[in-house]
Amino acid sequence: MYENASQVVTEAIGGIRTISSFCANKRVIESYSQKCQASMKQSIRSGVIGGLGFSFSYLVSYLAY
Repeated sequence: MYENASQVVTEAIGGIRTISSFCANKRVIESYSQKCQASMKQSIRSGVIGGLGFSFSYLVSYLAY
């Protein structure tokens, strides 16, 4: 998921003079943000699932006592 975002950054750093001369800074930043959206959604989803699993295990432990 991060491969596409990494590629955008690598190209931006490699062509920094071209990006600056064409004033394409905002376009590159928007492209990078769009590439990061999928990985951000996946991270939030895995965090919620992990939190629910962790809280459920503590609930079972609490109820056992």
